[in-house]
Amino acid sequence: MDEQAETKLFSSGLRCMFAYFEQITD
Repeated sequence: MDEQAETKLFSSGLRCMFAYFEQITD
């Protein structure tokens, strides 16, 4: 796995996590 794909996966994972936390704290 190249570094660029890893970074993309990481940032999309973070976005997913933030969306999840916003949902449960609403």
